[in-house]
Amino acid sequence: MKEHFPDKDEIILAVNKKNTVAQQVYLKGGFVDSGQRMMGRKGELYIFRKSLNVS
Repeated sequence: MKEHFPDKDEIILAVNKKNTVAQQVYLKGGFVDSGQRMMGRKGELYIFRKSLNVS
């Protein structure tokens, strides 16, 4: 990511509320549920974030 997008410091994604398998994959991959919710074409979306900052 840093090689292609050096000015970006996080990844934000939306996952469907009903897609619990994907939610678990993203959480295990280091994403955090931001608590934000949106409505998508197929229902409610959870907004997940992952920091790219390496400490």
